[in-house]
Amino acid sequence: MFFIGGFLIHLLLDEIYSIDLAGTRLKKSFGTAIKLYDRNNYFTSTLVYIILLVEILFLPPLSHFI
Repeated sequence: MFFIGGFLIHLLLDEIYSIDLAGTRLKKSFGTAIKLYDRNNYFTSTLVYIILLVEILFLPPLSHFI
């Protein structure tokens, strides 16, 4: 849980850093840290989601961890 929390905080800070408060504009990198798919490469995004679904199918039961 700490690993996932740290990872999400890192991505959130990346998004916050991409906002230029002095110039009140968004930097070019805004929106790239946390995105669910890539508009330019649907094949790669689809492949990642397929791999994620296959991995979820092979997860051991939750009772195994409790």
